[in-house]
Amino acid sequence: MKAIIITLLTSAVMANAALTEQQIDQIADAIKRVENSKKFPYGIKSVDTQGDEAKARRICKNTIRNNYARWERAGKIGCYYDYLADKYCPPTADRQGNINWKKNIHHLLKIND
Repeated sequence: MKAIIITLLTSAVMANAALTEQQIDQIADAIKRVENSKKFPYGIKSVDTQGDEAKARRICKNTIRNNYARWERAGKIGCYYDYLADKYCPPTADRQGNINWKKNIHHLLKIND
């Protein structure tokens, strides 16, 4: 069942359909695993979450939504997950981290480019 949901998630995003709350939750779950930090849950460093995982998740989900809207306004060029990675872990700040982030998010969400 989980593989079917992930496949549907990937298909919807790759077909440029709007994200559902379920899809946003799945992306947030993947980001949590990619970031893997107790000090900065979901990799949130721009706002002091004081380790509050629920607060960090809300910020992460807002980041997913906001960047999806930006990606749409930018003309939906390229893969949304790569666009998100470039915002979440910019290559200018950490090139190798950006490469790894993309590889890991694609792997966790079963994306085949």
